[in-house]
Amino acid sequence: MKKIYKLFVLSFIISISLSAQNISPNQDVEFCPLASITFTVTLPRVENGTTPKVDSWTNTPILISGVNNLNHTSSHTTFTFVGQFRDVNISQTFRVSYTPTGGAPATKDFDFKRVKSFFYGTSCTPIQPNVGQIYSPRCEITNTAISFNNVQWSTSFENPALCFGSVTSYEYLLPNGWSIGSNTSNGNNWISDSNSVTVTSDSSNGAINGVVYVRPVNSCATGLRNGQSQVVQIPISRPAPTLSIPETDVEICNTSKNYTISGLPTGATTTWSITNNYGVAGISSATNTSVQVDKINSGNGYETLTAKVKHCSFTYPKTKTIQFGLPTATFDIFTYVPLNSECFETDAFYIFRPTLINSYDIYPTNYQWSYRINGTTTETIISSTGEDGAFMFPNTGIYDILVRPVNSCGVGNTPSVKTITVQMSPACGGMSFRLSASPNPTTDYLNVAIDNEFSEHIKLNKVEKISYRLYDVNRATIIKQWIFNNTTNKQQLNVSDIKRGHYILVAQKGKYQRSIGVIISK
Repeated sequence: MKKIYKLFVLSFIISISLSAQNISPNQDVEFCPLASITFTVTLPRVENGTTPKVDSWTNTPILISGVNNLNHTSSHTTFTFVGQFRDVNISQTFRVSYTPTGGAPATKDFDFKRVKSFFYGTSCTPIQPNVGQIYSPRCEITNTAISFNNVQWSTSFENPALCFGSVTSYEYLLPNGWSIGSNTSNGNNWISDSNSVTVTSDSSNGAINGVVYVRPVNSCATGLRNGQSQVVQIPISRPAPTLSIPETDVEICNTSKNYTISGLPTGATTTWSITNNYGVAGISSATNTSVQVDKINSGNGYETLTAKVKHCSFTYPKTKTIQFGLPTATFDIFTYVPLNSECFETDAFYIFRPTLINSYDIYPTNYQWSYRINGTTTETIISSTGEDGAFMFPNTGIYDILVRPVNSCGVGNTPSVKTITVQMSPACGGMSFRLSASPNPTTDYLNVAIDNEFSEHIKLNKVEKISYRLYDVNRATIIKQWIFNNTTNKQQLNVSDIKRGHYILVAQKGKYQRSIGVIISK
């Protein structure tokens, strides 16, 4: 019974001793960084002749002065010391070392986790503005109310996250000329205010990648780290007006046409001009919204019409290229089907396509394709008006492929020419097969067959497909396509839905192909 009583008394004494280890202000208080604080420490009565010691410990808070005002009672020892917390939002510890009366040397760590700093980022709720975007039309001054809940201070590297108190001071970085109240931004100065402000725009700044930045600020003292890692961006929308000159009327043959610009904002002014590269154009009767463009002689060429729209400090050039008279563009001609082929043989199907030689030229609305025997002047016109020209050559020889630009004024005077040599089939790669189609002409069905194959064709894997493509010979466009498994060389093609006319049928087997002319009669 005496042992139990002694243990109880010892436990009570230890409890009293431990409870005597305290500090004021305590660890629940929020502290400003770099502010000198006089702490009062209470300990169990220390051994006579000994003096407690204070050290900067974990994460090195600043010890300004050590033990002072040492005082003893029969049961306790008290003293003061002066310390500061670094401008870092992490737990910082002062350690007190002492020897209690009749006891062994002891230490007590006082951990302070509520240091109001923005050194590290926060794991607490960030600034959440009530607006996701500031809309401010160009050349207008607008007011936008921005507000959000105050954020909390946080202590980094704590689990769970430690969020405390309330941040009540904030800074705003605005485009040059924007303001909050009487404070006007120069584009670089942060403006101090609360979590509820009205941002006033100027008439023009912030239009290109404009942003309003918001960050919390440490109001404990000047020179402390502000919330750079907690900056929130609110994008600014100041869209340019949607201006357009109608895309129709891109050609003037021999008279004049009026052009208008739409989408002008209120207060905008328009200045019209036109280039004179070819000496064929002029303008007259210009107003803020329209202009008359005149063809002033019989020449041909293209010019660029410009509407320069001025709206407060902004200038918007809107252009339109106009062809005067016959088109003048010149082209390189390349083989589109088979792509970039420079080997040509009889009874094969070829599609040619033009590309502009000069980057300043413009593509015409249509094209005229033709061919002639090289060295002669007699041309055979292909009734193709599209970008691509489709050709089959029944005879060997050297041919000129010609293309001319076409617009509503007529056919351009200067052809672009590609000269090719057509050889007897099979000539290109030595591989070919024969393609037949019957009846030809037909009204509803074509029975097609592939024969005279080389071993390379026959060896094609069964998963290879056989495709048939029907091209409009007038426009070199695919009208219909059929795909079959590589199990038989004979197929029936339904052409009952195809209108009457002349077509090219191309058979493709693996990388090999053959073509034949087809007539559909209704």
